[in-house]
Amino acid sequence: EALENAEAEVILARRRVSFMQGLTINLINPSNWFFWLGMATAASAAVMSSGKPGEPGYFMLAALCMLMGMDLVKLFIAHRIGKTMTPGWTRNITRLAGLVLMMVGLSVIIKIWRA
Repeated sequence: EALENAEAEVILARRRVSFMQGLTINLINPSNWFFWLGMATAASAAVMSSGKPGEPGYFMLAALCMLMGMDLVKLFIAHRIGKTMTPGWTRNITRLAGLVLMMVGLSVIIKIWRA
């Protein structure tokens, strides 16, 4: 039983560390700051044009719910895909993405050449 308790404490400590790493990364990431600054600007512009003081709060709440909902969908999809992914599978996806990018680049070059 002592071994089980020690293992449970190690798992809990790892979860805390993972949570703190994710929180730190999200607080430091400038794209998050720009996104929420843009949301706050849009919300304040909406209240200035409508004159209704409660609307920015609803707007921000809707944006937050949408973000959390999309993150949950991504989490669910990643969990399902993670069970079937193998190194060879990810290598093939990377190769396919590279091929698509090369084709897009080639088409842009051809369009520029013809113009």
